[in-house]
Amino acid sequence: MKKDTIIVSFTTWPKRDKFVPLMIETINSQSLKPDKVIMWLSEEEYPNKVIPQYLCDCVAKGYITDIMWTQSNIYAHKRWETQKLFPQAYNITVDDDILYEKDFIKDLYETSSKHPNCVTEWTTRLNIYEGNKRIDINLFDTEFLLRNQFLSGLACFPPNLFPQDSFNFANIRDEYGIKSDDAWIRAWLVKKRIGIIGVHNIENKKWRGIKGTEECGNWLINKQINENGVQGIVKNFANSLIVINAIDEALKLWPKFDIYGCSDINIEKI
Repeated sequence: MKKDTIIVSFTTWPKRDKFVPLMIETINSQSLKPDKVIMWLSEEEYPNKVIPQYLCDCVAKGYITDIMWTQSNIYAHKRWETQKLFPQAYNITVDDDILYEKDFIKDLYETSSKHPNCVTEWTTRLNIYEGNKRIDINLFDTEFLLRNQFLSGLACFPPNLFPQDSFNFANIRDEYGIKSDDAWIRAWLVKKRIGIIGVHNIENKKWRGIKGTEECGNWLINKQINENGVQGIVKNFANSLIVINAIDEALKLWPKFDIYGCSDINIEKI
């Protein structure tokens, strides 16, 4: 029996919220139940806090235990607000477009409880860059590394690990990385030297996306190539590092870890 608090957080928006009942059913069917399932919404997107009936039904069934609101729309960053409220819990962030396997929470919790000083990813792999081209290397190790892939929708933060001071830079976050919470959080993991450990090799565990969601996601924007030929998510990541005064720390680690870029990328031009 678990004795720790486990909280699952997610966000959605009007173009995608119709998929939430499918996703949330897989969370409700977990072999290890969370203590809370929090849905974060923006008052800008849901005026007067009016939500569709199918979301109300999810609440009525107990699949969603809490609805939290932000006044402004900060996109996927909304779900990280849970870390302010419950920093001592095991905080798991999920996406609204994935069908989660029944042992998803169990896998994350068991691994995270053994590694309290790093972030746990349900699946991961190495991300490196050669010039401006990202190469995904499907290597898997029990080590926790800064260069392991970080995906917010598959992540677990153990108690008191999340970099709370990142909230003090919300204005910078909104300017440079408003549509890339993966990049923003990764920047702080680098700054704090918080490693990432995976439960499964991404080659062996393929998470299932919900059909139809791929056409209305922020990943389409993050995939765009900017004028220097660098993927948009890399641009956001590099800018985040610069503006939080972490670039010196990152560059010291760059040659060793190859995290989200290589030394041959000119950061000043990104």
